[in-house]
Amino acid sequence: MELLFDDECMRALSPKMQECASAIKSWLDEGRLLCVRFNDDCDGITSGMQVYVAARAYAESKRLGKENVVGFQVPSAVYSKRDSFDDVVRARDAAKALAVVITDLGANAESVDGLKALKDSGAKVCIIDHHPPNIDALSLCDAFATSHAFDSSGAHTAGLVAYEVARQIDADAANPEWVNWSLQSDKSTLASGDYPAAKALDYLAHFSEPAVPIEDYYEKVSDEHMLKIATDLAIKGEDKALKIMKDHSVVKKIGEHALLIVADMSKATSKTSYPPKGRALNLVQDYYCNRSPDKAIVSMGYSDDSISMRANSLARETGFDTNPIIAKLKEELPHAIRSGGGHSAAANVRVEIEFGESVRKRMEELIAQALEKN
Repeated sequence: MELLFDDECMRALSPKMQECASAIKSWLDEGRLLCVRFNDDCDGITSGMQVYVAARAYAESKRLGKENVVGFQVPSAVYSKRDSFDDVVRARDAAKALAVVITDLGANAESVDGLKALKDSGAKVCIIDHHPPNIDALSLCDAFATSHAFDSSGAHTAGLVAYEVARQIDADAANPEWVNWSLQSDKSTLASGDYPAAKALDYLAHFSEPAVPIEDYYEKVSDEHMLKIATDLAIKGEDKALKIMKDHSVVKKIGEHALLIVADMSKATSKTSYPPKGRALNLVQDYYCNRSPDKAIVSMGYSDDSISMRANSLARETGFDTNPIIAKLKEELPHAIRSGGGHSAAANVRVEIEFGESVRKRMEELIAQALEKN
């Protein structure tokens, strides 16, 4: 079967994607309840939907009962012990053994406790992701496919990887259009074209309930009127947020060829408004990259309890990588960092509020040093 993106990363990942598809089909054949858990953004939703629709189609074709496939959102990048408990209860209520497929999250160190709880219950586990993986987390999986080993930029999104897994479960059910939404939302270098539905899904996810069933999103992506309304509201929110963020950003020149943008995200973002912090920082990054296309640019957005980084392609080409910066912060300020990670060009750390300013100042120094060095 020809790959949608036939490149070195996807070819290298093919055995792992085949392994995931085979595992999922075998778990359905065993009569297990297959629970798909997905992250709360467009990439997470589309990757979850790929597995969900393909697994249901397979179950139906084998007369296994498509009700044996369910899906629920995880409202963070961490698969927690509470998430594990909820999934185990779902399986017990259905009087079935459990298998869990986790997409666009769960491969990090913070998820290890939740994954251990799953394994202790006798559940089977599969992770499909594109974030930096933790070896302990992967060791708890019966199958996994993470593109990060072959592409640290994150361009090969979970939505893309899940599509290839889904094709091997049921080729007719997998949806290539959702891949485009995933790539656009995550600002992948593989993205092309403009897909308003990507903004719509991110908007809907931002205001969703924490463990919303995947069926809710599946119904909404089929409703063009709903997607149009959500897209319009997302664009309106982004325009307002960018205007505020520009007024609360400081541009720092690093050498002759680099810029560091420091943005106070608390002025433009809240839990009750769109966009969320990460999306707001993307707007700032894009704005300054468009103004200075010949510069290596890193944007750092902060609020009381989190700090995010974004780096453009010119910064990455010089060797800039967010991961050593986060590792250094964890080493120097372990008491201040709650969690942190991401891709080489996009990452986030969660901090204890009382240490927020000291972490921010140190991160600024580390970013500047990295840009000056490169």
